[in-house]
Amino acid sequence: LSALIADRKLSGYSMNFQFVRRGLPTPFYACSRLMSDGFGYAGEGDVLTALLGRPLNLLAGEAFFAEMFCPDWQGGTLFMAHMGEIDVRFARANPRPVLAQKKALMNDQFSVYPLPTLAEREVTVVNLARDADRGFRFVVAAADLVRFRTKLEFRMSHFKLKPRLPLENFLEGYARHGGGHHIYLASGDQRPSIRQMARHLGLAFAEV
Repeated sequence: LSALIADRKLSGYSMNFQFVRRGLPTPFYACSRLMSDGFGYAGEGDVLTALLGRPLNLLAGEAFFAEMFCPDWQGGTLFMAHMGEIDVRFARANPRPVLAQKKALMNDQFSVYPLPTLAEREVTVVNLARDADRGFRFVVAAADLVRFRTKLEFRMSHFKLKPRLPLENFLEGYARHGGGHHIYLASGDQRPSIRQMARHLGLAFAEV
């Protein structure tokens, strides 16, 4: 992957898991490591979300791809998970991240992937959605990574995210603005910077 990125001078890329099958492990560790190096990434062929990686790393210093998996209504949080890609720059020092292995969906080889427990910190949720008038729209929101110890039995990278709004209000507002389940999380409050970037690019901007 590193050689492909260098050869084609890419700032980001995506991967379709359906085409990584027999004889080649799904490269979760490589995807995670490249995210930590600041390259844009998104799973399942989502090049639109992968586009966010490089500019958000430049703005925030640290940013990574994630997926909204399911709501925790009682805790007011979102359970975030993906097959094996995560940015260990956001990990706690204690407990240290561990390496796990599994056979990915439709794959016959064992893949290695990192399982960190993420540290509590302020983050900005960023999604790039379609916009009827201006082509694309940044959908952003303030949120926090909250304490949630990694569970090996889940067999996928995971953590919990708490929006600043009540969860039901956040999800309603996010959906109204066309936000998708794939997102980028940028360290700190990057809403003013992203608003300015949208203005310079001529794109729409929506804050939840």
